[in-house]
Amino acid sequence: EGYRQHTDLLRFYGVENAKVANVRFIGFRGDGLYIGDGLADKGVIRHNKNVLVTDCSFDGVNKENRNGITVGDGENVTIQRCSFTRTTGPKSPGNIDIEQNKNDYHVAEN
Repeated sequence: EGYRQHTDLLRFYGVENAKVANVRFIGFRGDGLYIGDGLADKGVIRHNKNVLVTDCSFDGVNKENRNGITVGDGENVTIQRCSFTRTTGPKSPGNIDIEQNKNDYHVAEN
């Protein structure tokens, strides 16, 4: 159906010790995987810690999507042995985007 920001296949907010392995992300409109931006409902700040994304494939099908993976907030996030095909429309940063959105509560470490 084409690009639509915030229409992701999988979103994490405030997770710890999460592992995403051997998953096929196909035909996403926003991000395939979005690792949240740290601010939850009612101003509660949550951070993602110890996230492993391994051996996954990201196929955007028509290149009308955002990114394969976006990390808006994370400490010890590891992305390894993933493949990216037909991802990222012309206005998006890339297959993997580490973006803190310039908010002081975001974490981007290791």
